[in-house]
Amino acid sequence: MQLIKRIDRAYYASMMTLVVPLILQNLINASVTLVDNLMVGTLGDVALGAVNITSQFYLKLFNIIIFGIVSGALILKAQFWGVSDTKNFHRVMGIELIAGGGLGLIFTALTIFAPDRILSLYSNDPAVIEAGAAYLSTFSLIFLIHPITMIYANAHRASGNTRLPMVAIASSLVIKLGLNYLFIYGNLGFPALGIRGAALATLLAKLIELFLLLFFTYRHETPVSAPLHELFDFDRTLTLKAARSILPVIVNEGLWGLGTNVYSAIYATISTTSIAAVSAVSPIDTLMFTLFFSLGDSCGILIGNHLGRGERQIPYNYARRTVMLSGSLGALTGLIVFLFRDPILGLYTLSPEAHEYARGLLTILCASLPIRTIAYAMMIGTLRSGGDIRYCMVVDLTTIWLVGIPVSLILARVFHFPITIVYFGYVLDELVKVIVVSRRIRSKKWMHTLTTSS
Repeated sequence: MQLIKRIDRAYYASMMTLVVPLILQNLINASVTLVDNLMVGTLGDVALGAVNITSQFYLKLFNIIIFGIVSGALILKAQFWGVSDTKNFHRVMGIELIAGGGLGLIFTALTIFAPDRILSLYSNDPAVIEAGAAYLSTFSLIFLIHPITMIYANAHRASGNTRLPMVAIASSLVIKLGLNYLFIYGNLGFPALGIRGAALATLLAKLIELFLLLFFTYRHETPVSAPLHELFDFDRTLTLKAARSILPVIVNEGLWGLGTNVYSAIYATISTTSIAAVSAVSPIDTLMFTLFFSLGDSCGILIGNHLGRGERQIPYNYARRTVMLSGSLGALTGLIVFLFRDPILGLYTLSPEAHEYARGLLTILCASLPIRTIAYAMMIGTLRSGGDIRYCMVVDLTTIWLVGIPVSLILARVFHFPITIVYFGYVLDELVKVIVVSRRIRSKKWMHTLTTSS
């Protein structure tokens, strides 16, 4: 009993240290998209739809693949940090930088030379494609900046320092608000650039965020401030181990991200009004989910630290507590947002039809929030953090490609239901995931120690 109480105290103390800065960071990060949608939304449904389909390519494809790189590496970094192995911690960062930088170069070239072709995969509305291409080509260099920012921010998280990334991204949001005010509407003598102005503001704010993150990382000689000779001091055994952790996660996140883009393409075929409705509720849903990203990610760091030291019972207890906490808080958060859904949607300038669709979508998202938060705690916070990468990948891809997408496609193309009905395919995907993974967690087969030399 005394041991359980000590574990409880250690769990909540550690989670609070990690979670609070992470919540603030994720809230700010989600607010960037919400700010763009609110400010660009005043330009009309076409502009809002253009930003949304561009975000699908940037946030739900590129960002998800980069997340796959840093998430796969985080599994190793958390365990190396648990045994105070900073040398291998830095080596893993170097592997991430090469992988993320190479991917960034490819995406930058694509967005410079073929933005309209990319966005034609997301919409068949010429006006939306034209506006989106202007947005995408303007901030194309962000694909080079974003991977470095994510890699350093996640390295700080793995070492338990969640405050520095929070300060950098908070500064970025304030700067973006000011630049949006200047560039979108042409205030204080600046030209009114409209949707291009929003893209330019995003690019400049992201560049400043990276500068601040690197400056304070090396200025204060944090554990993440690795010199170049350590970052790129490759060890064959470690590189292979990193590849076994990172590549399945990249495949997982890449194909999952492609799946979310297929969802968006299905929604886009319904109508431009449906795109506008999804654009309105997506950042609200991301804000709702912020607490649960933070809970799951913090749990993952703690599980990795303890598994790195060869412990098993504590990670299992932490996983169970996080799943229960996520479900309970998910129900409460969903209820609160549901009660205030009308004032929240009143912030947008939407057509009456788009507003009605958005209201229905937000109701569905609120009701399904407990299921989706439990799924994240199980998949990312537990299985992946415990090194059970391949099992996690199989479940994730099976549910989205064999359950969620087919159901959404049938509802949209065969039965021609509105967006509010088609969205249930996505919810079913998450429900099946929870049912399948519950047994795996109880079996404890997901626990793997990766810091050994084998």
